[in-house]
Amino acid sequence: MQRRPAHIMIAILILLGVFLLSKWLIFQTLLEPDDTARQRLPAASTEAGQSNHE
Repeated sequence: MQRRPAHIMIAILILLGVFLLSKWLIFQTLLEPDDTARQRLPAASTEAGQSNHE
């Protein structure tokens, strides 16, 4: 019966790895902006005479 805890520990480690990998993939897709979101932003004006801070 000494091999049984080893099998349980391996199963727990595999489940923990799958759980952490799925969380990492979810956060990567939520936090990383896609290219279409960047293209929707208007281009910034670089002309010298326009200042909206005053």
